[in-house]
Amino acid sequence: MKLKKVLLGFLALCLVLVVGASAQAQSIKTTASITKDFVLTLTGAAGTDGEYYASVDALGFKNEEIARAYWQYVRDNLSHFDIKIDDKAMYVVVYPHTQYVKGWSTAEWNTYFAKNKDKYTTAFNQFNK
Repeated sequence: MKLKKVLLGFLALCLVLVVGASAQAQSIKTTASITKDFVLTLTGAAGTDGEYYASVDALGFKNEEIARAYWQYVRDNLSHFDIKIDDKAMYVVVYPHTQYVKGWSTAEWNTYFAKNKDKYTTAFNQFNK
């Protein structure tokens, strides 16, 4: 009987941990946005290496291959990008590289990305012909 209570308690704890991890994973996909003018904005707390997801469906990439080539092309020493696709949308995953700019706030990252919008737009027009 005591073993049964311990096992039930353990299973309840596992369930809480799995549900919490799932909720955290879902919230990750809301930590960035990108406008049609290619202004990339992090909305979560920056300052550590992490993944920031932004839906790119509204940008109008012709296909996944072009999207992957585009984001590979516009990466630089401060940021790396990848494409993730699920059953609902295509996302760009932004990986800020904090080893080069230690201590940048979310606002500083957003200023950096805003300064690159012309680069992002020009490249998009070349890749997505």
